[in-house]
Amino acid sequence: MIAIVLALAGALMNATASVCQRQANRDEPAQHGAIMRMLLDLARRPAWWAGIVAMISGFRLEAAALTVGRISLVEPVMIAELPLTLIGGPLAFGRRLTRRAWVAIGGLAVGVAVFVFALAPIGGDAGTVPLTTWLLAGGSRRRSRSSASCWDGGGTAGVPRCWAWAPGPRSG
Repeated sequence: MIAIVLALAGALMNATASVCQRQANRDEPAQHGAIMRMLLDLARRPAWWAGIVAMISGFRLEAAALTVGRISLVEPVMIAELPLTLIGGPLAFGRRLTRRAWVAIGGLAVGVAVFVFALAPIGGDAGTVPLTTWLLAGGSRRRSRSSASCWDGGGTAGVPRCWAWAPGPRSG
């Protein structure tokens, strides 16, 4: 239970960081190639520093949650950052959320809760997983990252144009 509370607090701090930094950056003009100037301007804004402090606090709370809870429980709860940011943004900018936005936020929250409940995460022992399973999981992850990095959907019949960059056999 403490892991869930810490994860929710971490998600709230991460959402607060996003809102504060967007608020500080809201009035910043688009400056092409003047990144140092923009950073110096932002460093003079209290909202920017509040966002930095909130971000560091969020990371620390997430680390504390992972210390006392399983990653399979903590990380899905950390997704609460998204609806919290979606709620906090309009509040900070003096706007109202539409009914459609509230329905989407509610759907996301219910979906995550059902996901965590349905998985019923329990601890495990990484040593009991066969080496071949780890190798297959690592290989499929690498393959999907390579394929996803070049997918643009612009090829013939939905085949990506840059298919030759992905690992595996090349046809044609």
